[in-house]
Amino acid sequence: MATRSRPEQVTTAAHLRAFGRSAPARAVAREMPRAAARPVPAVPAVATKTNVAFLCFCAYTFIMLGRPQEYFSILLPLRPALMFTALTIALTVLTGRVNLDVFRVKESRLYLLLYMVMIAGIPFAVYRPGSFDFVFFKYIVNMAFFFLFLMHVDTMAKLKQVVVMLVIATFMFTTYSLVRGQFDYGRFFVGGQNFDPNDVAYVQVSMLGFPLWALLTPSFPKSIRIPALITLPCGVLLLLYTGSRGGVLAMGTLVLLFMFLGVKGVGKGFKAAIIVAMIVGVAYTGTNQINVERYSTIGSLENDYNFQAGGRIDIWTRGLHLFMADPITGVGVEGFPNAIGYMRTDEAGTIPVWQAAHSAYIQVLTELGIFGALFYLLLLVQAILTFNRIRKPGAGHDAELAALSGLLLSAFAAQLVAAAFLSQAYSVFFTLMFALSATLNRIASSSPPMVSGTPERRPEPWRPGAPRALRGAPSAAFSR
Repeated sequence: MATRSRPEQVTTAAHLRAFGRSAPARAVAREMPRAAARPVPAVPAVATKTNVAFLCFCAYTFIMLGRPQEYFSILLPLRPALMFTALTIALTVLTGRVNLDVFRVKESRLYLLLYMVMIAGIPFAVYRPGSFDFVFFKYIVNMAFFFLFLMHVDTMAKLKQVVVMLVIATFMFTTYSLVRGQFDYGRFFVGGQNFDPNDVAYVQVSMLGFPLWALLTPSFPKSIRIPALITLPCGVLLLLYTGSRGGVLAMGTLVLLFMFLGVKGVGKGFKAAIIVAMIVGVAYTGTNQINVERYSTIGSLENDYNFQAGGRIDIWTRGLHLFMADPITGVGVEGFPNAIGYMRTDEAGTIPVWQAAHSAYIQVLTELGIFGALFYLLLLVQAILTFNRIRKPGAGHDAELAALSGLLLSAFAAQLVAAAFLSQAYSVFFTLMFALSATLNRIASSSPPMVSGTPERRPEPWRPGAPRALRGAPSAAFSR
């Protein structure tokens, strides 16, 4: 075996002695005892305060989306949504979680512009007191939820914790509705002030993406995946019980997109197994109470009430006429029922019936005018583009994040289908999707790109005060 000659050993030793006498080496030697003597900063106390604010936000999310006050009437006088809005804002300010950068996000700018259009339309509203009350005392809660979501949910770990709350909210809403609801005239009524059978179907298709993601993600504990597994067939059964034809169309949209859209880490065989399991679960639970006759009318609508006077087609046509009469300011937020009632009052031989728009898009166009409808449309398009971009297998994003984006794209498309037949333009479920669009975009842009399934390692930037690496010195990569 060849041995190193003595001149080479002497030369190497001389280089090491020269490096030890160099200025960088003496600076490092002086800094090491000082660093050891420095006291460790008290981080846990600050972290605890931040955790309290985030835990409060999680409870706030459960109340906003699960709405326990709808099926526990004892909570209604307490106004838990407004109370937790104020509490979460206070804790966010006190713990230093206020981040003004969230107002620079594209979704934030569009959402603020939409809200400004709502405010600007109040003086021109058909019913000004109602518009003022809704904008400043009801929809302000949605605005607060949106920006609090962006301030608190800034990492994948926090996003998962929020999804846990959404899974629990969906599970409780679904199971409680099945247990306490009852059939009336062939349809299933849950109760509550804001949920008729069509709205229940809308809630289900808007929320089923979260238990589906929890079930497909092994990192979630069994205590969450088991309720998610129960929620899926029960949620589909609840939707079928409602007799909502728009809800069935929306569920079909969700299933088709789930099957044929590429979801990272989820094969078609596994998707088919989940759908078969859901069908078996629904069939085993009970299908004899599903109003099949009502669903069979989807293909034959010529005699349907929606095509008669006072039906949806008549309402939408009148809504378009109201928009053309006030295309800039609209009739004001929540002013559609009054506007269509006044229109019928002016018509001879027409009964002045006050009706809702029965379509989120007609509702926005008629009530907010062309500018409000434009900002609303841009928010919808932005969410679709974000979910679709992140879910693509070749985009190089984290597998769990890409899977969530694909499921959200499917659920959001189903939500858009259901909203076409309901006055749900200002629901908190749309606000949630807008917030998730901004949050996923931020998390994806801050995460390192994936290279062959492994995050690409990026060099850490040099920090002021840290010693720079010497030219010719061994690198940290080789030292490991």
